[in-house]
Amino acid sequence: MPTSCNTSPTRLKDLMPENYGKILRDRCGLKSRQRVYDVVSGEIKGNKIYSEAIKLAAETKAAREAEENLLKKLVGA
Repeated sequence: MPTSCNTSPTRLKDLMPENYGKILRDRCGLKSRQRVYDVVSGEIKGNKIYSEAIKLAAETKAAREAEENLLKKLVGA
């Protein structure tokens, strides 16, 4: 019997930390967060906001992995 699996692609918005609007607004020198939300939600490529969002997603992933590894060490200790 074949099994189905949910392979929907991960959205950029799902990779962002909780306060990503403020972080990206500050990094890109913007006055409003709305443009940040529009770019991240719509995954509008080819501008500075999108590039910074990709960098932030990578930083967030690395931080989450480091936190998980630390928790594993603490639980295993």
